[in-house]
Amino acid sequence: MCSITAALVASTALSIASAGAGYMQETEQANAQAEYQAKVAAESRRAAEQNAKVAEESYHEQAAAQSIQYMQQQEQTAQNVQDLQKERMQKVGTAVASSESAGMSFQNLIADFYRQEANYRNNYNRNMEYNKTAFETNVNGLRRTAKNQSASFQNYIPSNIQGPSLLGTGLSIGGSIAQGAFDYYTLQKKYSA
Repeated sequence: MCSITAALVASTALSIASAGAGYMQETEQANAQAEYQAKVAAESRRAAEQNAKVAEESYHEQAAAQSIQYMQQQEQTAQNVQDLQKERMQKVGTAVASSESAGMSFQNLIADFYRQEANYRNNYNRNMEYNKTAFETNVNGLRRTAKNQSASFQNYIPSNIQGPSLLGTGLSIGGSIAQGAFDYYTLQKKYSA
């Protein structure tokens, strides 16, 4: 009977040790999972910051390119207007120097030169307004694209970590003790009778 009691006590002790080891293993797994999720979250934040930085740099580069293009268009328009004025002055000079131009037809010719120049100048100015509107629209679109690119990066959200259950471990130990006691009393009754 003594060996049966020893076997039951040893079995109960082994069950208790196994439950304790399981609890420790679950604790280590939960800690490792929490550490891993913390690393993933930190990397996600770093990637989001890098993404925002790249989007901002891209915006500035593209906006600068748009600005340069707009300034080149302004310079070209100014050059065209200057060329137009120069051409008008040459035509007026030629008309004045011409001996055939006289009277009313001469005045009409000069007025026509000024009218053509004014029409061309208005067209250039209108085109520059369109270019300015297009430039502003493009830069605003680039800004929105950069903001959307920054906002589109999804941060990692750690999930809940299921740690070991002290109650479950306690119930497992309690169950092992109860089973051992039940087995002991069952065997004691069997051998007592």
